[in-house]
Amino acid sequence: MKCRILETAVLAVVIMAGMASGDWSDNFDSYEEGPLGDQGGWQAWGGGSESGAVVTADQARSQPHSLAIDADDDAVHEFSGCEAGPWTFTAWQFFPKDAPDVSQFFILLNQYEDGGGDTNWSTQLEFNPDDAVVESEFEGATLPLVTGEWAEIKVVIDLDADRQMIFYDGQLLVEKSWTDGVSGGGELNIAAVDLWGNDAAYAVYYDDMSLMTALKIGACCLLDGDCMDSVSPDQCTAEGGLYQGHATTCDMVFCPVMGECGWIFQAPFQWSGDTALEDDSCALRPSPDAQFQIDIPYPGEWTFSVCDAQWDTYLYLGSACCTGDIAENDDAPDCGVASKIIIDLEPGTYYLTLEGHAADDAGPFPLEVTGPCFVECPPDSIFEGEWDQCEEGYVDLFNSGCGAPGPPYPFSPIACGDTICGWTGLIIDRRGRTDRDSDWYEFPVPSKQKFTLTMMAEVPMLFFQFDPASGTCQESEFDILAIREILPCEKEVVKLVLDPGESGKGWSVLMKADWEYGCPELYTFTLDCESLCPADITGPDGEPDGVVDVLDLLELLAQWGASGTADITGPDGDPDGVVDVLDLLQLLAAWGPCS
Repeated sequence: MKCRILETAVLAVVIMAGMASGDWSDNFDSYEEGPLGDQGGWQAWGGGSESGAVVTADQARSQPHSLAIDADDDAVHEFSGCEAGPWTFTAWQFFPKDAPDVSQFFILLNQYEDGGGDTNWSTQLEFNPDDAVVESEFEGATLPLVTGEWAEIKVVIDLDADRQMIFYDGQLLVEKSWTDGVSGGGELNIAAVDLWGNDAAYAVYYDDMSLMTALKIGACCLLDGDCMDSVSPDQCTAEGGLYQGHATTCDMVFCPVMGECGWIFQAPFQWSGDTALEDDSCALRPSPDAQFQIDIPYPGEWTFSVCDAQWDTYLYLGSACCTGDIAENDDAPDCGVASKIIIDLEPGTYYLTLEGHAADDAGPFPLEVTGPCFVECPPDSIFEGEWDQCEEGYVDLFNSGCGAPGPPYPFSPIACGDTICGWTGLIIDRRGRTDRDSDWYEFPVPSKQKFTLTMMAEVPMLFFQFDPASGTCQESEFDILAIREILPCEKEVVKLVLDPGESGKGWSVLMKADWEYGCPELYTFTLDCESLCPADITGPDGEPDGVVDVLDLLELLAQWGASGTADITGPDGDPDGVVDVLDLLQLLAAWGPCS
């Protein structure tokens, strides 16, 4: 059955050449500028034409128009009859730079009854400018948020397999069930798309949106790790490969190598397969099975899970092919009839076998292998230098900042663009008392700037951002601007706009948030800076000094016709790679102290 487009007015969309009957696309180019209304079948949440969305020429991927979503906008487009087969939903999004710290949302629904009680969500993406990530709710998968340019949102939906793969900016964000994607208990149906502004005080733009039927062809992973595009499931099986799903491409998937005992992986990883397409190769149970040879790279607690499989599974972990001498699991407590193994392992090669509980138990499965958090120092990182903190009797005076018995109060310097690779842990002092290492960093704030601090750690930590005011460590003279909990191996981003203030510097501190971890543990900490006064190009010491004056003008003239730090604007308001009259006019308009 083809998918019908529900309209409340004359359809004003462009149907691309070669599009199947019932497929839909919308580039907003034929609409009148201004309020969207019910053009093209769009409506507000719950019905009516007051969605708040605006057709605009401020941004456009395909000229001249796009759709702007901000404030309390909630634009919905319904579909009907999309109840079987593979589909691809595509939308291009322009997320602005320097957006305030309020999220916007992209939503796909499998049921939509004017926003009432029969409404059910399958896909909900949160675009979070505060943390600079796009997140698939509510399982928490994230990717970096793309700002200042168009990024593709693509959702490959296979209703026959009850599966969706969500891609953002060409990267796989998450693979999960369609009916249980967000709300749970949904229908095999594509009902509507919803673009929600969430009271954000900025506009996000959408263009070139489409819902397209997809041929039942996709990517095929071959035994040698190669990939074939645009093949049917039967063709893939005939080649001895593993079909990756309708509408998938080789650019979307990772293909491992098949070894003597299954697919070869290095943990951690995620993988999807279907034992119904496999033989009964292992004698562990009388059912079709899938085998994996897994390299565990470091010691710790590892989890092997097929918890989201919708059939009765059985997992075996062994030291050799088709064995379960290390561990096995039938029904994990939180997985229904599906399986999960959680076990402490040393580095080495292990063999995992997925079986059905009974002879006729088989089907698709998502396999996820996760382990202890392991953070690596980037090649260009700067080592903190606090090496002996794990020795008993250690006194934390290295960079303990306002926690030291100063003055003086020791801080580690960090500059814009630096990445610190540091150690932290529990400290046993000379009296045998346990304390937590804290690392304080100091960075210059020469002018009003936007600072982005990005952190990742192997263990739970706390992060504090202080305004040091006069520059002393007296509690009454500095304020806490931000507190964040850093979870193991999860990136945490803090964005702040800071003024030079009386001290002309800023402080940050990282410290252990939990007493159960040993020493040492690794973390990384990156500081990025963005001037909010781009015309402040230089100063007496060659660095921005908080004022636009003759020194900046002379530097701009020295760079005239080239690219460089004086390239502060262009025709669209962003740097365009050349220093010219637009940059000169911008500098003259900003003349004087930066505000």
